[in-house]
Amino acid sequence: MPSPAGEWLRSDFKGYFERLVSQSDSSLNNYFFIDIIRGIWTLHQLRGKDYPYFLMMVLTFDIWHKVFIESRGVDL
Repeated sequence: MPSPAGEWLRSDFKGYFERLVSQSDSSLNNYFFIDIIRGIWTLHQLRGKDYPYFLMMVLTFDIWHKVFIESRGVDL
């Protein structure tokens, strides 16, 4: 059975992910090349390619970082 994550990233999680990659103080900037993540995000949104596994791992990392490194709750 295919995962619905690809569509979730185009609907339910879209706003959260767009805020995440547009914030200059995002934790992602400290660990990853944010321009590459933005490029993959754009391709996914344009349905050029599907990257649900990669993008969900980026979201998971961000939530993990907020909970365990920044020691605060997550507001999705």
